[in-house]
Amino acid sequence: TKECPSLPLQRIERQSGFVGKALLFQFFSVKHVLKSDVHGGEILSNYKKSNKFTHPKWARNKIAELVVKAAVKQLKRLDKECFKILATKIVEEFPTEDLRIYYFPPITGNKKLKQKAVGPRGKAPNVYRNLIAKLSLLKKGRVAPAVEKEAPPVVSLQGEEQREWLNVNSEPWDLVCTNFAALRDVRFAKAAASNEDVTRIINQWPIFTAEKGYKLILDDFAALPDVPETQLTHAKWDQFVNELNSIRPIKSRDRVKMHWIELIEHQDTNDDSKVALQIHLLAHNLPPQKKISRRWKPSIPDCQDSMLILTETEESIDLTD
Repeated sequence: TKECPSLPLQRIERQSGFVGKALLFQFFSVKHVLKSDVHGGEILSNYKKSNKFTHPKWARNKIAELVVKAAVKQLKRLDKECFKILATKIVEEFPTEDLRIYYFPPITGNKKLKQKAVGPRGKAPNVYRNLIAKLSLLKKGRVAPAVEKEAPPVVSLQGEEQREWLNVNSEPWDLVCTNFAALRDVRFAKAAASNEDVTRIINQWPIFTAEKGYKLILDDFAALPDVPETQLTHAKWDQFVNELNSIRPIKSRDRVKMHWIELIEHQDTNDDSKVALQIHLLAHNLPPQKKISRRWKPSIPDCQDSMLILTETEESIDLTD
């Protein structure tokens, strides 16, 4: 027979693609994908508290990135049907989200109306296109793959050599800690002689941005000279609040703030509850004033969420800390 030998293979490919999409639709879990990532778990936790994203733009980009990468691992290639499935599953997990944010169907072109065809849009297709473009560049050799380089063995370094070594190496960690500790006096002396902001300090010490860089910051704080401890009493706290209110007088148009003040002044409110409410009011006393160019500006609710964690039951309080 003169049948085309590729026909059965094409049928198998079409069938496997259909089955793959069906499995993706049936078993793919956005919640499971997000829980497997630190940032994804944080997004789920924050959304569960308030039914909204704390940082919407960042959260949506991160969700699309994690979900699309997980889908590519299963199906290798995605099309508009896959994007629609993924977007639908994202919206099922986050009901307040709009499906069109993650997938907008393609527009068919029309020559008579001189209308150009437009491919699928949304965060899911965009992440997929960027991922495919990066993979194609890797195959062509235009972009070097990210490969962890082993740190060169260093037996003994002194002064500026230690600083230069820390600028380009983050492993082995024992050697990082040794060289970093040896330069502690230099850092403390420079910090005492100048008034540099955190951004500049981090730029001067790139090792802080390493995976374990926070441990170096903790070590530096632990090595600071002993500072005499002052016990914070209710009287001292009231003095601080009164001085703050004199600098930032109460505005009656801030109804939320006036409500908190009424609770504070209520005769049935105990001292500890007053302190908690006054901490809650700090974001109203000193709200964010100006948005720095191209940086995120926190809102008053964001500030309050970072100050206190409110709980309703004793069982939810972690007594180990």
